[in-house]
Amino acid sequence: MEVHQGGNLAALERDPGRSRADHLGRSRRRWERTPLDAEVQIMSPVPATGLALNISAGGVFVVLSRALREGQICTLSLEGQPEMARVAWCKRVGTGCAAGLEFVGDEDPAAYYAA
Repeated sequence: MEVHQGGNLAALERDPGRSRADHLGRSRRRWERTPLDAEVQIMSPVPATGLALNISAGGVFVVLSRALREGQICTLSLEGQPEMARVAWCKRVGTGCAAGLEFVGDEDPAAYYAA
């Protein structure tokens, strides 16, 4: 599966001394992130495939084959587990994107992947 063309995630880091969160204006995280290497499939609003690279109780960082728009509500599947999420931010990478998806609902999907 090709997630993006000719680019890599390093392109998201503008300054090696600053984190991706700093570049987004968020130096503090509300939830601790857990590294993840899981397939993700977006079913709506547009079909896309990709990889989830980290997860927390609040959301998931993904790299996708197609771009999304901030504010969209997505139906997605993380390794077969259905989830709903809002696109908190999205940065184009090649023909796809890197995005932060904020979970919508009361459950903690990160607990499923911590096991």
